Amino acid sequence: MTDRNIVTAVSFLVTVSYLGFGFYIEHSISGDASLVLISVIMGVLTSAFWAVMHYWLGSSADNRSKDAVIAGQIPQAPVLPTPSSPISVPPPPSLPPTPLPPQVPPAPKTIPEPPPPAPTAVNVLTLTGTMSTFGGPNDTGVKPDEGLALCEPHEIGLFPGLFLAEQPPGTTGLARRLDPTALYIACRWNYKQTPRSWLQTHKVRCSAGSIIVEGVQPIDWGPAESTGRVADLSPALETALGLTTGGTVTVEIPLPSASTAAPASAATGGLTKHIWPLQTEIHTGSAAFYGDPDSSGWEAANLVEVPCPWPLQIDGQTVHTIRIHSKCADSLREVLEAIWEACGKDLSKISALKYNRFDGSFVNRPMRESTEKSMHAYGCALDFDAADNPFHSMTHLFSVDSIIVQQFEAAGWMWGGRWQSPDAMHMQAARVHP
Repeated sequence: MTDRNIVTAVSFLVTVSYLGFGFYIEHSISGDASLVLISVIMGVLTSAFWAVMHYWLGSSADNRSKDAVIAGQIPQAPVLPTPSSPISVPPPPSLPPTPLPPQVPPAPKTIPEPPPPAPTAVNVLTLTGTMSTFGGPNDTGVKPDEGLALCEPHEIGLFPGLFLAEQPPGTTGLARRLDPTALYIACRWNYKQTPRSWLQTHKVRCSAGSIIVEGVQPIDWGPAESTGRVADLSPALETALGLTTGGTVTVEIPLPSASTAAPASAATGGLTKHIWPLQTEIHTGSAAFYGDPDSSGWEAANLVEVPCPWPLQIDGQTVHTIRIHSKCADSLREVLEAIWEACGKDLSKISALKYNRFDGSFVNRPMRESTEKSMHAYGCALDFDAADNPFHSMTHLFSVDSIIVQQFEAAGWMWGGRWQSPDAMHMQAARVHP
């Protein structure tokens, strides 16, 4: 018997058993116990019956027959013999690379450059005349304690290389401390055209014939008009120009433009800062600015009384005004008000700081140990608390931090406490060399 015949017989037997047993259950069986047993048998026969149905109507065996039929309709690929050596397959022909379109770099962005700043118009003042030399340890034409109009002791740092490292023995003034190998010059500067601060930070050009020397530092005011000369040169500058005393020199001085020129006064700390004449100018041409205190009627025409916000004690008396030159009056009034405000308008603080101790303003006298007029003679100087700030004393009450000093200096007045020979009681409306 073949396998297919066996499958057919088993299928017939399962089908007959399933149908017959189902008919039997429908008509003969009852009771719970018998129903459970028959349910189990019926479940087994049901599974077997559906397996038979699946086989004959769509089984995996029938699918294998279909596979064989399909396989007979598709030609099979021939089996190639295994080569004894590798087969050399020629490479595909090389094709020339397809050229890429030329890459055009993007045009650089053009950033417009800002227009150059408009040049500052700088004019030049030219002076031509005879010259001499000055400055240095061996210059006996200047006093051992003589200073410089454009440099005070605390301003030496503004002029690197211009001064000797040590003060020459037997001298105290900066004129003798100048380095004779440096390039510096003194002229009769016009401070309205070239303010002191401008001259401190700008150089001049000097020439003699075809010889030109640049970068010469203004450092002093002079020479006196009575000499007939236009400039005093450093010994090194005289040598560089090939000159000797009495030779002709040309000095070219840059002038600030209208936009950079220092105004006659500028607001500083709430005060009007005045540019007062230098003491050198006062001594050589005082009548042009303050007038001549020896002339008839000068006091009545020029001196005024400025009220002080607090009472002042002088020579055991109480005064409420200060006698001063009219050209300084408005400035002094502002300074006194500023001191009063800074002290909180408190009389006890004024007294504690000794600002109520007054030692005078106008007195027509010469300077100590000199025949030249004192600044007091022109009515442009004041003295406060001489007892604690004595003349020439290195120890004094007032300091750069004192309210009185700060307010006077903010308005452009000079405090004598900065001088090499200190006069800490002294305030004056003129810048001076020590």
